[in-house]
Amino acid sequence: MPYSSRYERPQYKSYGASQRGYTARKGRRYQRSYITKSNRALTAALARVARATEGVEKKYFDSKLVQSAISSPADAEDGEQDPATLLCLNCPAQSDGPQGRDGRQISMDHINVKGVISCPGTEDEANPDVYPTIFVALVLDKQTNAAQLNSEDVFENPGSNAVLATSPYRDLDFTKRFKVLKTVIIKPKDFTSALASVPNTSTTYSHDGVDVPFALYYDLKGMKVNYLAAGTTSVIGAIADNSIHVIAYASNVTAGPLISYNARLRFRG
Repeated sequence: MPYSSRYERPQYKSYGASQRGYTARKGRRYQRSYITKSNRALTAALARVARATEGVEKKYFDSKLVQSAISSPADAEDGEQDPATLLCLNCPAQSDGPQGRDGRQISMDHINVKGVISCPGTEDEANPDVYPTIFVALVLDKQTNAAQLNSEDVFENPGSNAVLATSPYRDLDFTKRFKVLKTVIIKPKDFTSALASVPNTSTTYSHDGVDVPFALYYDLKGMKVNYLAAGTTSVIGAIADNSIHVIAYASNVTAGPLISYNARLRFRG
């Protein structure tokens, strides 16, 4: 029917399945084009990062903690287990050496902590020891401001009982400030106990010691750390943000649990 009046609607022929097939093919082509553009953008971004770090050697910073007593708090306090003096795991001093930073910012590659939980042997005790469960966490503080964190700001113990110290939850008041990077639960094997007395008299106990290894690794993916203008030495007082810490708790302390570890940070800058 001819289209002769501006008040009449033009008549279009419906193409049915053929038209729908064309529309679907067009949509798939658009989707492939979008994915290709996204991949190109990602490749370009990675290339920019590669160019920015080209010729920059990866450095390392080592720290340690040796036989520090682990507490069993009912309120999540006293869980800080950072290297003495340094008070964190990522505070290289400013220097030109392989363990030093060039300026006021570094780019962290990864952090690796390898350690051991020790329960020393005992002799002639009136009561047998209870071997503990140990909780160890690797924590990032995004707002360091030149000071070591408090473990009770990261975790809380809702049960308010020392035996639950190794079953903490996050303190929700500071979830944006702290990030728990890794956690591990360590269970020492049973002690070998021996009686040291004559039957029907007072009894004392002796126990073999135990050492249990643990490891914590986290890929930091180039995370930046900023240092204060006046901070050139290897202490937490030099860090403005993004310091890394270790927190540990024990379910009980009758066996005298101790934590020791070596930590290595790989970084650029």
